[in-house]
Amino acid sequence: MVKKIILDAILKPSPEKELVELAKLASDGGLIDWKSAIVMAAMYLKRFGLERLFQYFTAKKIPLGKGKLEKMNLNEAAILLFGLGLIEQREFNVIDEIWKERNQIIHRLNMDVLTENYNPRLNSEANKKFGKMINDAMDVISSLKKSSK
Repeated sequence: MVKKIILDAILKPSPEKELVELAKLASDGGLIDWKSAIVMAAMYLKRFGLERLFQYFTAKKIPLGKGKLEKMNLNEAAILLFGLGLIEQREFNVIDEIWKERNQIIHRLNMDVLTENYNPRLNSEANKKFGKMINDAMDVISSLKKSSK
């Protein structure tokens, strides 16, 4: 199921649909591959955060091309969004939390913790923690998309 959701995320430009589905699976007590969900949330946060920054700089007539912005990582984008007043403290904290989890997964900083934290057999505990994280990420993504219009 998660592979289909990820495939849909690649083929369809609607992040909320995939993240909503993951959050629903979590609330129903389903087994979720949280590693994929966290990475996907980070990807969408970066995409819409950079889009918001690009629109901000364009509106201010600051010649900063998309190419330069795309070199930024999610953490750098979040700091800039917060520093420019484009997101609030709560949104910054959500992005920071997703960023840290994403780094644990991608860089495998601690394999014992990684295996234990994301193990589907611990689904009720993991669903509470990561389900809330994904729901919070969806709120920030929605906020970024609204302010981009």
